[in-house]
Parts: sequence; C-alpha cells; structure tokens
Amino acid sequence: MFSLDAIPVTGASSEECPAGVSIISQTCDIVLSSRPNVIVAKVVQLPAADAKQATEGFRPRYVGLPDGGECMFVDLEHIHAVSKIALLGKTFVRAVNQDDAGAVRRFSFLVGRRFSRFAFPDAITHWFDPLRKTIEDKYSNPDSPLGRALSHVVELRVQADNWNAPLANVTLHVIVKSGSLPEVADEHVFPEASLAKWLRPNGDLTRTSSAIADRLCPAHGPKPSNWDAYHLWSALGEALANECRPKAKFASQPGVSGAISSISGQIWSEDEFSLTLYRDTEMLDLDHLSVPVASPEP
Repeated sequence: MFSLDAIPVTGASSEECPAGVSIISQTCDIVLSSRPNVIVAKVVQLPAADAKQATEGFRPRYVGLPDGGECMFVDLEHIHAVSKIALLGKTFVRAVNQDDAGAVRRFSFLVGRRFSRFAFPDAITHWFDPLRKTIEDKYSNPDSPLGRALSHVVELRVQADNWNAPLANVTLHVIVKSGSLPEVADEHVFPEASLAKWLRPNGDLTRTSSAIADRLCPAHGPKPSNWDAYHLWSALGEALANECRPKAKFASQPGVSGAISSISGQIWSEDEFSLTLYRDTEMLDLDHLSVPVASPEP
C-alpha cells in the first residue's frame, strides 16, 4: 500500500498499438451496462524464438491469440482500462475461438497466471539464473540434444521448506508431457550396469545435461530402451538441478551463497504430478529466472 491521495490521470496521452488490443476483462464486465470500462492489453507480434517460449508457457508476460494471426500475443506488461465507447466502430476479430472450450480455458488461465506468480527472494533468483541460460539456449538451438529433450518439458516447478529462511532445501520438479516418461517394472528400479557406470563412474552424477540429453534423445540411431530412458530422464532432472548455482559475481553478495542448502531434481509425467504437490510448489519461467536489478533506495 502507498499513501497516494489520488490516482494520476494522463489525460489525452496514449500508447501506440499498431497490432491492436485484446480485451482481457471477464465476460460479465463486458456485458453489464453498470461497468463502463473494460481492461485491454496491447497485442504484439513476437519473433519466432520468443513466440515458441511464450507458447510453451515460459514467458507469462505474453499470452497467445491462436486465431489472431501468426505469432500474435497479448502483452500483459501493457494493460489499460478503456471506455467501452472507445471500442465502438472498431474492427473486431475473434482471436480465441469461443467454441473451443480448451482454448478459452487456457487463455483465461494464462492471463490469470500473470497476476498470481510467486515473488522469489532476490538471493534465490541468482541460484536459478544458470538454468535460465540453459533454457534460453534451448530455444535458440532447438535441434541440439538438450533442445530435443526439453521440448518434452511442459513445466518447471520448485519447492522449498521455507523460501524466506537461509539454507533452504529446494526441489526442482521437471514435469514432462504424458507418455514421455516410460513406466518401468520393479526389477528395473535401478539403472542397467553400463548406464549406471556411464552416469556415475565415481558414485556421483558427472554427466552434463547436454550429454545426458544426447543419449536420451539421439538425432540419429536407435533410441534408448524404456529402462534406460527412465533413468536418463531422472538423471537429466538431477543435472538441471545441479546447474542451479549462483555465478561467482553474485555468490559474493550478502545472503546469496547461504540462501540455499541443497537443490535436488525430480522428474514427473504431467498426468502423475499431484494436486498436493502443485499447491506446494511454484512455477519457474524465464521472467522469474531473470537476474533482478538493484532495488531503488527508499
């Protein structure tokens, strides 16, 4: 809360919207005559790489308009209340098919998600920055081994015993598309001997996420067996968690090096990730993973 006595009004000033705007108000706000305004957001056309990131859910700032044109997105960084009168006589395009219940639900969910994101402490964010780089590299090189593997990932979520206490114990949950994570029999709960030796020659995981992904999702040649694929996925989750370490220039800042005690990785199929875990975890996205700028002095 701020001790602001009145909301500043900018009068006739405006923001250019060459691609138009999208209404993000609820239907009741649009149809009720007692509500003179609607909430709109600027529509933008994104470059292909950014559009792919946004489509796959890693850029909550942008929400896709599936019937609005190629790479057209709502930019939730530019939201304004406008009078309904201002929209009279304007060209209208239905950018989300109202007959497609799934598309409508997804649009509503993605708009709402922007305003319900968890605010990670700055010290924690520095730990996740290397993972941001890994994910961004995937989009710039989708045919790389890691790019092929991460194309199966639908969401990254993190869990901690206490985000605001030092030495937090954190789990990175890597959630993949249904059918991507094979089921294995009880006798295959441990990896096959040669794979175990390759992954952990000295008992600890030594392979990088890219090396594991190359074996999990080869560009050519035979794919791994379900037994091997299951354990390669598990190792990939662990390797991604291992990348979450603050860079030296940030580790020396107060509170950063002691923010997290441990980070483990766990892989899940999207149809097995429970509602309980969903409620106990927070989503990671590329906006979250950006290194914070210095806070202004009070």
